[in-house]
Order: sequence, then C-alpha cells, then structure tokens
Amino acid sequence: MQLVIVASFVSRLEAGIAAGVLEMNGIAHTIRGDDVGIFGPGHIGPSVLGVDLVVQEADLARARLLLRDAGLIR
Repeated sequence: MQLVIVASFVSRLEAGIAAGVLEMNGIAHTIRGDDVGIFGPGHIGPSVLGVDLVVQEADLARARLLLRDAGLIR
C-alpha cells in the first residue's frame, strides 16, 4: 500500500474538514503533520510546516476530485 499526499493545509482544522469529505465518501485517509509543537494537541491555528492529508495511491484521483468539488483545493 503506497500512501500519497492528496493535499496540504495550513492547519489541522482545515485538514480535518477535508478528511471529513473523504470519510463520507468511503476513502481511507490520515492526517500527518508536525503541527502540535509547544501549544499541545488542541492547537487549531496555522502550522508553519503545514499539515498533509494522505490517502492510498489508488484513491488519489477520486480524492482530488471530491476535494475540488467541495471547494477545498484547486
């Protein structure tokens, strides 16, 4: 199973919204990032390093289409 980045976001909150779209459409995903830092896991503000939404390579095209249709990526 090859994991690929479908989109990157400035915050875990934005990535979570996009992840919800994928989840509602049956696409397995994970959110990956080093955004916790000194603020702890409840921090929802922007991350300097960004937050990646990751899916299986086989789901990449469909995931991108769903996120574009939802207006979450270009």
